[in-house]
Amino acid sequence: MKDRWEPDHQFIESARRSQLRAESQLDSLQSTIAETRRVLEASRKLLEKIGNGRCRLGMLVGLHRTGHCGKI
Repeated sequence: MKDRWEPDHQFIESARRSQLRAESQLDSLQSTIAETRRVLEASRKLLEKIGNGRCRLGMLVGLHRTGHCGKI
């Protein structure tokens, strides 16, 4: 008679590994989303500064003198 516990045990172990892999991928995705939000917020703030003419980069490339800083 064939032992039926072994297939069940293999299924449980496979499911456990799949769950651990999915949890790891979820953690990675959440980290990526958080980093993307930080980058978007920093980009928004930088664009806001450029639009207001207070950006040092604009001063360095002479955009303030030409009047183009607010038009970027």
